[in-house]
Amino acid sequence: AWRISQEPFMQDIKAISNFKLRISYGTSGNQAIDAYETLARLANRNLYFGGQYYIGFEQDKLENKDLKWETTSQFDIGFDLNLFNDRIQLVADYYQKKTTDLLMKVKLPTSSGFTSIVQNVGSIRNRGWELQITSRNIDNVFKWTSTLTLSQNKTKVLDLGKDVDGNPITYLESGSGGNWFPIMLGKSMRQLYGYEVTGVY
Repeated sequence: AWRISQEPFMQDIKAISNFKLRISYGTSGNQAIDAYETLARLANRNLYFGGQYYIGFEQDKLENKDLKWETTSQFDIGFDLNLFNDRIQLVADYYQKKTTDLLMKVKLPTSSGFTSIVQNVGSIRNRGWELQITSRNIDNVFKWTSTLTLSQNKTKVLDLGKDVDGNPITYLESGSGGNWFPIMLGKSMRQLYGYEVTGVY
């Protein structure tokens, strides 16, 4: 951060009480998966055999030793500007985040005996800006402060990995309860899709 308002060349500008430029870059991880997802696990099943029930075990989950954390890298640039003895405060930011090695459930062929497996696949990008303006309209016995906040964010799926044949995956199915929230290449995350209808009969 650079507090420009404290520089000698800014001392004669009385209207600006604070002016600070901010730039940041950082990387963080996300391990939002269930425990033991890397292991091949067994689950107990009740089996009926010879006229009575027995407890048996079968493989419930495939092994994935290569599973690791998601990684998000974020760049942010912005400034804080206070005017007229802090009566008007302006905070503005532009950011860009890119997440790689997404933790997602990938469908498997039915011949595998399993429906899906958690894998690190693809990447997404979030890009947007935020603006906040605060004003002290009246500041004596009676106080009146106003705040206006504006923001915009755009998400884009950049990559979803490749299938077993080496072809790029263009979408992953996601949703429940009759809703379909597919993750589609080049689109925003989990947009809601439904049927087009002409009416109800």
